[in-house]
Amino acid sequence: MGDYDETTGCYTQGNWNICGGISQDCVYHESIEPEQPPEDLPKITLAGPEDLHEENSPVSIDFSFTVETSSQFETCELIIDDVSVAEKNRPIYLSTQILTNTPEEGEHEWKIKCILRETYGGWAVNSETRTLTIGEVIEHLK
Repeated sequence: MGDYDETTGCYTQGNWNICGGISQDCVYHESIEPEQPPEDLPKITLAGPEDLHEENSPVSIDFSFTVETSSQFETCELIIDDVSVAEKNRPIYLSTQILTNTPEEGEHEWKIKCILRETYGGWAVNSETRTLTIGEVIEHLK
């Protein structure tokens, strides 16, 4: 009949779940492959701060970037340590865009994530990831 799943009390065979016996509660589950993003998504180019940027104390920093095709984006976010900390909604222009934040002391990874408008697929597009350090900067011995 298929494999029995003790947690659900159902037998599975292919895409069928058979629960409560053969004649009742049969459910068909279609396997849906997630759609893959196109390879030619617009690019996001970071302008600043440079990778490995350092500040001695917490200050307001302008995180700047440009997009390859402005009309396609719905929103862009500044992501620091996997958390969205600033956002710019449409219109996103071809000129340099700036999102400002004052990161806490410590080492941080940051990037810009933009979401394409639904008419362009609604995909998330990420820039490269950069690192910055806020606080007492210690020179590493080479």
